[in-house]
Amino acid sequence: MTVTATRKTIRAAALPAEHGGWGFLLEPIVLGLLVAATWAGLLLSLSAFCVFLIHQPLKMMIKDRRRGLRLERTIWAERFIIGYSAAALLTFLPVLLTADPEYLIPLLLAVPLALVQFSYDLQNDSRALVPEACGAVSLASTTASLALLGGWALRDAVLLWLLLSLRAVPSILYVRARLLAEKGKPGSPMPAWNAHWLALALVAALAAGKWVPLLAVVPFVILLGRAYKGLSKFRRPTRTAMIGMWEMIYGFSSTILIAAGYAL
Repeated sequence: MTVTATRKTIRAAALPAEHGGWGFLLEPIVLGLLVAATWAGLLLSLSAFCVFLIHQPLKMMIKDRRRGLRLERTIWAERFIIGYSAAALLTFLPVLLTADPEYLIPLLLAVPLALVQFSYDLQNDSRALVPEACGAVSLASTTASLALLGGWALRDAVLLWLLLSLRAVPSILYVRARLLAEKGKPGSPMPAWNAHWLALALVAALAAGKWVPLLAVVPFVILLGRAYKGLSKFRRPTRTAMIGMWEMIYGFSSTILIAAGYAL
């Protein structure tokens, strides 16, 4: 029982309790490496992954310290903070010392959004719409930095960030509405539907102006159809885990289509 409890404590300190953020972390990394693969980009991706992992033990340590506690989990959280920070620094330093600093612009712009998300998290309110949206958009900035490391112009890199943000925020609204529907709680699908329509319209306008590939419009059409079916009377009852899994499939499929659009 002691061994099991210790393992649970270590896992709770080491990994995020909520798994929705993994998709929002990995999609920008995958997209950035697909459209602009570089060794510097790979190192930056590893650093971003480590920074993402710091979030859970840092939150745990701060909460315990505020209550004047230093439990076993607090000690493990401190250890993981040191380990993740060291790994993030070791993978980031070569990029910092050798690459053109322009790639830092998206990351710096994303810092306020990340701080908003973290402040809500410390108040045990991380599932509110504002922190979820801020967290997703801040993570999406990674793809712009990877593109800049690959020699992209700043405008095109920011547009790549915008594409992922337009995919993420409507999807958050969809999942929130879908979970309410699955639990039989009152909720309107209109915010999710309107957000998907707005995202599709913006991407279509960018594609018409040849600012982004035409193929980038396709995943937004698919996501809109998914939102209408998933929030209609024709939806099938689905477990929460399966909803999350399908969202990751939709997310990575969107990433591949966008990358294919740029490749073509």
